[in-house]
Order: sequence, then C-alpha cells, then structure tokens
Amino acid sequence: MARAWALVGLAVAACSEDAYRVLVHVPAPSDRATRVEVSVIGSCGEVVTLGDPPSEPISQSEVSGDAPAPLGALEPGAYGLYARAWDGQCSLYAAGCSPARVEAGGSGPLDVFLARIAERGCAAGQTCADGVCVGPDASGDSGLDAGSDGGSDGGSDARSDSGSDGGPDAADPCAEVRCPDRQTCRGGACFPECEPAIVGSVDTLGEAFGVAVSGTTAYVAASTAGLVVVDVSDPAAPVRLGDVDMGWAAGLAVREPWAFVAADSSGLLTVDVSDPMAPIIVGQVDTVSETEAVALAGNLALVATSGEGLTIADVEFPGDPSGVSTVEAEPPGDVDGVAVSGNLAFIGCSSSGLQIVDFGNPNEAYVAAQLETPGDADDVVLLGSYAFVADDEQGVVVVDVEVTDEPDDVATVALAGSAEGLATLDDLVLVAAQDPDFLHVIDASDPPNAEVIASVEMPHNAEGLAVWGGYAYVADKAGGLVVVDLGCVGR
Repeated sequence: MARAWALVGLAVAACSEDAYRVLVHVPAPSDRATRVEVSVIGSCGEVVTLGDPPSEPISQSEVSGDAPAPLGALEPGAYGLYARAWDGQCSLYAAGCSPARVEAGGSGPLDVFLARIAERGCAAGQTCADGVCVGPDASGDSGLDAGSDGGSDGGSDARSDSGSDGGPDAADPCAEVRCPDRQTCRGGACFPECEPAIVGSVDTLGEAFGVAVSGTTAYVAASTAGLVVVDVSDPAAPVRLGDVDMGWAAGLAVREPWAFVAADSSGLLTVDVSDPMAPIIVGQVDTVSETEAVALAGNLALVATSGEGLTIADVEFPGDPSGVSTVEAEPPGDVDGVAVSGNLAFIGCSSSGLQIVDFGNPNEAYVAAQLETPGDADDVVLLGSYAFVADDEQGVVVVDVEVTDEPDDVATVALAGSAEGLATLDDLVLVAAQDPDFLHVIDASDPPNAEVIASVEMPHNAEGLAVWGGYAYVADKAGGLVVVDLGCVGR
C-alpha cells in the first residue's frame, strides 16, 4: 500500500490531538518520499506555483518517518492544506494543495494529494546530507525546509527565500533551459508536460461503465456486478473492497457516505457506502426509461435517461428519495451524460446534440437551448464558459456557452477513437475513447484552439473516467478499473 504520511490537526485548541488526521498521498513510487512538509494556509488560491514555499502559513509541520507529527490547533473554518515532498537526494519533487473544512468537535481524515512537479535541488554551495541540504543559506538543523526554501529553524516564522527553492541560480539545471510549447524542464532536459502511463488495475467482476472517486476510494458502476467499491490508496495496487448487486449499474455520482447510481431499468438507486465492505441500497426512484448517468446539484439528483430526457429527483433524504419532474429532450434523444453549473444542466443527447436544461424551478424545468453536433453527443464537462462534448466518432466538440440561450460550437478536437467519457484536471480535458482505445489528454487552456497533447493506449474499451490527485481512474469495460498516472507536471 502507498505510504500515507500522517500529521495531526486540531479542530479547536480544546480538542484532543487526534481530532483530525492529515493524510498526504505522494505519487508512485510512494517510498521515494523521505520528508514531507504540510502547511495550513488560508486557501489553496494562495498557491501560485506548486512547489513554492507558502508565504504566510497559519501552521506548519514536517514528518520524516511513519510516526504522526503535530500540526497545531486550528479554529473551525475552511483552510487549504498545502504539502511538499522531498526524496533522499534532497530533491523537492511533488506538491499539492487540497481544501479542507474543520468543525468544532469534528474528526476523521483530511486527504492531500500530491502531483509531480519540476524537481528542485539544493541551492548553490549547499550539499545534501541525510536527505537535508546543508551549507550556506541552509538552517543548521533539519528544519521545516532546510536547503529547499531557505526556511529558518522550527522556532521561527521567518523565511529567507534567497533563490534556494528553485530560483535561477547555478544549482538549478533548468534555470537556462527554454523548452518548446507543452514541454517542461526536469533535471536540465525537456519532457512532455503530461506523460500518462497505466500503473494499476483491478477486476470489477462486471464490465465497468462509470466511475467516481473520493479520496482513497473509487466507486465503479460495473454493469451486471452492480456497484463495486475499490480501495485506491495505492493507485498502483487497487483492491476491491465490496459490492452490491442491483441488476445493472451504468453510471453514478458520489457524495459520501452516499452513492447515487443510474441502475438502468431500476431507475435511480441510493446506496449507503459508509461501510465500503458492505454497501447497502437504501432508496429508489423509478424512472420512465433506463437510466444512464447521474449528476448532483445540492439536494437534487439529475438523472440521464434513454429516450426520455432528464429526470430530476429530490435526494435530500437519501433513504427516502423522490421524483420531482422529467424534462423531455427537444428534439427527443437518449441522454448519456450530464454536467451541472448553477441551475443549468448540460446534457449530451445523442443525435439531438447538446441541450441546456434550466431547473431553477425543479417542478417546471425546461430545455432552454439546443445545439446540434456533427456526431452523437455523449458525455459533457464544463470548463469556464465552455462545454466540452464527447461526440462519438467526431471527437470532442467545444461549445461556447457564455450566452446560455445561444450556445456556439467554436472548435472540434479530432481523436484516435470514438469519444465516450470526459473529465477535467485544471485546464486539461481527459477523454476516454474507443476503437482504437485510448485515454487522451487535451490542452484546453485556450478552448477554441484545444488540442491533444498526450495519449496512452487502454487495454479494452475506455468508457468513463474520473480524476483525483493526478491520476485518472478509467472504467475500461472488460478491463475493469484501470489507473493511469497522468504524469502532468504541476497538476
């Protein structure tokens, strides 16, 4: 299993020291990390560049072994948990930030997932000794960031960031390297910005069609095997934990401890997943036709159905969900994917293209706009004011939806394979494609000029996917759940 570096954070000063545990997940191979620093900051928006030292951390701690280390007392509220990892050669190689909310009297794990970054070594004139930089500009002991960001010893809040954290000096092999577009420097050489590679997989007993991930747990809609729960704390060695039969599972959304499953002719099922070894169906909403996918919006579940459009269900009480209304697609079509922004649902409606549903009044939801696409619209994701539509053999259609009642297709990204499932990571759009079978990475930083920058071949039929902590989790039909390390520097 992957090493989860553990630090303790307190909900309030009066709470016991084990109220919250901060678990830091480093990229595979997990045994590379020999030292991990965690800082509590106001929000992750304070991090401009992953790997840079935090400017004014609220609290900070370091762990260099398996024993937990104290992180300090926190008042109830929202924070950012910012972590950085070094290896035994003093190379700062991974960083990440995750939002966290602590409550008075609260407890449980708070996960921080790190991604690989452009590596940074010791500053000029320093040497690496026992995993810590020593010499000029380094603190005399193994302080929080000795030799990497010029941090002072553990008793002071001062910082002297004199170029020792990757600044343009002679110790930085990338200081004078200028890489081509969509490449980044590591160790003085240029590499692709993303280098996706399969690192693990697990049999899901039935063909995997959809997946959702939360922390170290993946939830798979596995057709005849129903809902399958998988431990992905070590992405290279996922382990099946439990499952629940429901006839057929096609898609799902998760808000722990509940999973909301599109269960084909069984409609929408709500599942208690508080015990991942033994998930239990606790509620059901009948639908007019077979269900394909689910998205959540507050207390509502928006359920994509075959031939009938979008069903809206009230899931405020998961054990007793109820149907609210059904919106027929105009023109009719099988709805295969749904994405939500505010009170708008963006649905992929096969031959009827992209349709936008206004559910501001759930009882009187209606189709506000429609845009034909050249192929059969399937999954949909949103990035800023753009919708990206998996359009079958036509690739991915980019639609400007800033004016929601006048959507405008501005680009089409051609692919090897038929676009099926989509997910986003920062300004990247990931595509599960079939025949041939690939996971594609699209640079969508400039949506009208979006293009594929990396791909990895999948073993079977890539259908759906989710992203968490720098990894893509692909529902690969007969291949089960396949885990891909995206290898995207700084993401």
